[in-house]
Amino acid sequence: MKSNKKDMVIISIFLGSLWGILEATLGYFFHVVSQFTIPGIAGFFMFPLAFYIMRIAFRETSRLESILYTASVAALVKLTDLFIPLLPPQDTINPAISIMLEAVAVLIFWRIYNPISKRFPLFEGSVLSISWRAFFIIYLILIPFSFGIVERGLMSIMRFLFLDGVINGFLVALILHFEKEKVGRILIRIPATKPVISLLLFLLAVTLEVVI
Repeated sequence: MKSNKKDMVIISIFLGSLWGILEATLGYFFHVVSQFTIPGIAGFFMFPLAFYIMRIAFRETSRLESILYTASVAALVKLTDLFIPLLPPQDTINPAISIMLEAVAVLIFWRIYNPISKRFPLFEGSVLSISWRAFFIIYLILIPFSFGIVERGLMSIMRFLFLDGVINGFLVALILHFEKEKVGRILIRIPATKPVISLLLFLLAVTLEVVI
C-alpha cells in the first residue's frame, strides 16, 4: 500500500540522510584506502549501497517518486560543502549531480525491471550501473563546468563505464537476488511517526559532511 505524502517525505529525509552519512564516512574511508590500494575503489561499492537505500525507499513507500526525494536529500547534504572555503565548487557539484543521475537511472530501472524472472540479474544490474555512469559522462561533456574524469582520457572513461559498471552490476544483482530468495532481507525500520528523528539524522549527516 502506498504511504501518504507526509510519511514519504519523512522516510525520504531519513534514508537520504543515511545515504549522506555513508557518503561522508564510507566514501571518505574508501578514498583514503584507494591511495594505498586500488585507485577509485569507492566506485566499486558506493553505488550498490545507494541502490539499496533507494530500493528501501521504494519498498517502504510503494512510490517511485520517493527515489528522487531520497536522492535529493543526499544531494543536499553533499551541497553543504559549498560553504567550505577554498574547496573547488566542482568537487561538490559534480558528486551531487551524480547522486541525482543515479536516482534517475534507478527510477527508470524500477519501471521496467521484472522481479519475477528467476535468473541471476547480472545483465540488468550492469545495464543500470552503466546507464547512470553514461548519463554522468554526457553531463560532464555538455556542461563544461568541470570535465572531471573526461580529462583523464579514454581508458579512464572506459574503466569508469564498464569495469566499475560491471562490478557495480554484480553487487546490485546480489541485492536483487537475495531479496528475491528472501536471504539477507535486512530492512531498515523507518521511524515514520517520529519526524524529529529524521531531522536529527539530517543534521548529523550535514555535520559529518562538513567536518570530514
